[in-house]
Amino acid sequence: MHKYRFITIISVLLLLFTSSCITIINRVKVNEDKSGTAFIGVELNLFAQFKNLSSDNISVDEKNTILSFPEVAKQKLNGINGISNIKTYGVVNFGRFGIEFNFANSKALNKAYYRLMDEEYKWYYPNFINIKNRKLIVKNISPYIKTYIEENDEEFISSNIIKFVNVATVIELPRKIKASQIDNGSISSNERIFTNITPLKDIMEQEVSIGFKLKY
Repeated sequence: MHKYRFITIISVLLLLFTSSCITIINRVKVNEDKSGTAFIGVELNLFAQFKNLSSDNISVDEKNTILSFPEVAKQKLNGINGISNIKTYGVVNFGRFGIEFNFANSKALNKAYYRLMDEEYKWYYPNFINIKNRKLIVKNISPYIKTYIEENDEEFISSNIIKFVNVATVIELPRKIKASQIDNGSISSNERIFTNITPLKDIMEQEVSIGFKLKY
């Protein structure tokens, strides 16, 4: 399968959907026993509509490569101990494109993250999300995002497309948030959901942190 640069992926998604903006999201719901459900992919605004796939602006190869992501991701996650109930969301699923799965604990969740990046999780690797007793830590991966794009897709940085992309982490906890250590974000009215939405442009130009800690 061909590998496409970030600018190609976002361009294709913008062309496939009539949307003013795309949010790349990591949504995690945590249960009392530290298990939970995660969604990784793209969520579009509520008014986004699916466009005709016959658009002349997108090659068949590009469309097939991007649209196959959910199924390819599912294949990568199959067989990971602690990962179950894997679901895919394609373009026919209005407003959502990506993959969802259950995880038994944060170790399994981080194994899934690394597997999606074609890496095998090692005990000494940093955890993207660490779920402890009444505490959750999300690592600031802004430097990694910035370095990856700089090394692999310089054209994307200088393009106008970057301003249409947001990066979001949404955490839903089983109890109310008692304390937080964050640079930016918001807590829901029921005090159980924390949302951090950051423009990708700010990550690239200002190195805004997207990491945080929550106690609940």
